[in-house]
Amino acid sequence: MTRIFFAAVAFLAIAWPARAADICQIVSSDGDLRHLEAAKSGGDVAITPQASFPDDVKPFVIKTDPTFQDQVIELYPLGKDGAGLALHYEGTLPTEYFVAFDRLGDREKGKLISVALPNLNPEADDYFEARVATIGGTPVLFSTREAEGKKRTRLAPWTGHGFGPVCEAHQ
Repeated sequence: MTRIFFAAVAFLAIAWPARAADICQIVSSDGDLRHLEAAKSGGDVAITPQASFPDDVKPFVIKTDPTFQDQVIELYPLGKDGAGLALHYEGTLPTEYFVAFDRLGDREKGKLISVALPNLNPEADDYFEARVATIGGTPVLFSTREAEGKKRTRLAPWTGHGFGPVCEAHQ
């Protein structure tokens, strides 16, 4: 039994980076990167629209991050199991605040938990924005920003109960 557990953990550790690389490979081919950079659907890219969630999500988000109190909250689904991303803007240069969440058990009434967000801006040198899309059927959180005259698009695939590793797409 222990061998099976460790084999499964080893498989997941190997498979997740491949999945992120696969997402970046998909986006880097066939002009899909242009769709992401423009935040428009096309090819293998579908920009995720806001969605409605059960009534318990908003209080959970506010409890998780009090900056969401009295704010207009945008909610985006991450797959079909009740997980999602909450977003609100503040300031004169709109700064985005995020809370990612997952629902354990029943997708309508299961327990909500907070999920760690991937770091799509490791340089932390400028304001950036992130969006949710589906690429080749996999939900992703992505950010496109310009730095030093070059566009950088970073993506993190949703693995079902959290985000996989971040990858960077190139043309």
